[in-house]
Amino acid sequence: MNVGLTTVTYTATLVGGIIRTCSFTVLVIETKPPEIRCPLDKIVNTDPGKCYKTGPVSLGTPTTSDNCGIVSVTNNAPAVYVKGQNFVTWTVTDKSGNTATCVQIVTIVDAEKPILTCPGNVSVNAGTEPNCSATQVNLPQPVFSDNCEVVKLSWTITGVTWGASPTIGINYVPTMDFAVGVSTVTYTAYDAAGNGKICSFTIIVNDVTPPTLVCPPAQTFCKVSNNTYSIPPMTQSDNCAIVSTKYVITGATSRTGSGTNASGSFSLGVSTIKWTVTDSHGKISTCSTTVTIVATTNPLCVPAAPAAPYVKYAEGLQPGLSITVWPNPTVNYFNLKVNSQGKEKVQIRMYDMTGKLVQGKTGLPEETYLLGEGVVSGMYIIEVRQGSKSVRTKLTKQ
Repeated sequence: MNVGLTTVTYTATLVGGIIRTCSFTVLVIETKPPEIRCPLDKIVNTDPGKCYKTGPVSLGTPTTSDNCGIVSVTNNAPAVYVKGQNFVTWTVTDKSGNTATCVQIVTIVDAEKPILTCPGNVSVNAGTEPNCSATQVNLPQPVFSDNCEVVKLSWTITGVTWGASPTIGINYVPTMDFAVGVSTVTYTAYDAAGNGKICSFTIIVNDVTPPTLVCPPAQTFCKVSNNTYSIPPMTQSDNCAIVSTKYVITGATSRTGSGTNASGSFSLGVSTIKWTVTDSHGKISTCSTTVTIVATTNPLCVPAAPAAPYVKYAEGLQPGLSITVWPNPTVNYFNLKVNSQGKEKVQIRMYDMTGKLVQGKTGLPEETYLLGEGVVSGMYIIEVRQGSKSVRTKLTKQ
């Protein structure tokens, strides 16, 4: 009998045509549930820019069977699938209302890389002495985002400056010093699914500071027989490193050399020493010093007449002649005081190393005179005369 209610009727025909009937019912109940096999589990990516998947997802079709017949196959698939595992329950119902279920796992994975944008290249200048680096550089930060979340941001620095951050958490390059040259900063961003993105930019530190030089002041010498003279050395320094120090001598003398000391042979006349210093980054500085070699007949080389001694007269003692000059050397002017108890006027003459008169004054003794305010740097001879007495001294203007 088929499933359901069936009525069985018996009919009896008696002699004489008399008919009698009776009936009963048979109820056949189906208790066997249907069978269902879910589609294979699915792995699906999140929507672009989202941390979830919007349905519908193509789940496939389950396999079902039943001894009587199936009336429906349904599932409870969500409208939005969250990242991770989602459990979809399939239900099959047969004609008798028997049901069976199975569960299909739909895994939503984040395969989308973070968005990471580094700042543009940075160019800064190194400091002055003694810093051969750019100090306390504050770099712009990268911009990052993710469809879910960036959980790690790390950095490394390679090149003339190097370093690295921790590999966990969100890290930015701190305010720090960068050496002269090119350094590369590389940022790496990771989301929770392990998707990574890399970007880089460079920091260029320029050495714009040339070497610092201090040449010796102009030098004047009386000629000596071997023509060899000792020149004070030039001093040099640099915020990074000096790689070359050379000099060229022109004028009365012609020679070249290296180093800060140009002492040696000089010819009669005026020579100019020009030092050229190059640092490790190609920055160049120069300075010059003049060296004057004068003949022994030059006033500089002729000993000054000694100051006249005290002479005893009937009216008393008459003093000699002397002068006091300050400051010496100077960069502006000299103060000169004539010391004498004589009453005669004094004549003051200022000569350069060639014997040329560059300044002259006349006045009374025991007064202070201003000299050299309008003359160029170099060596000078001051001569003061009073009557038959005279005195000389050498001055330097820097």
